[in-house]
Parts: sequence; C-alpha cells; structure tokens
Amino acid sequence: MLAKLLGIKKINFMNENTGEQISGTSLYIAFSDENTIGAKCDKVFVRDEKLIPKNLKVNDTLNLGFNYKGKIEFIEIQNS
Repeated sequence: MLAKLLGIKKINFMNENTGEQISGTSLYIAFSDENTIGAKCDKVFVRDEKLIPKNLKVNDTLNLGFNYKGKIEFIEIQNS
C-alpha cells in the first residue's frame, strides 16, 4: 500500500495488564481509499524489532506491506 508519511512518534510504555514493556514507533499516514473523497488518514504501530528505514522523514511516500493479521511486515521509501 502506498501512503504519505505525515508524522512520527516514538512510543515506550508498560502494559498494565501484562507487565510487558511496549516500545516502537507510531507512523501517521495518509492514503487513497475508494470510499473517501481526498485522503484517508490512519496511525500504524511498528514495534522496535521491525526495520524502519534510518532515513525515514515526514512527507516521504512509503510502500507498506502488511501480514494477514494487519501488522506491518515491511516499509520501503519510494522517494528520497
């Protein structure tokens, strides 16, 4: 899926129910959607163990790949 990167936010907190430390990055994106006039916006969470390109920056066009559970599998920058 192609999307424009609108924002980046680092996340680090303790899950109160499980005691698990959650760390990663929220990516705020905009993309085309057949049921939306203009662009649809969403937030996707990427755990720290996933590879986020080091040169990722706001306004990049990204190619995002998801697994069958809807979790990010890969992130490729389409422009630099």
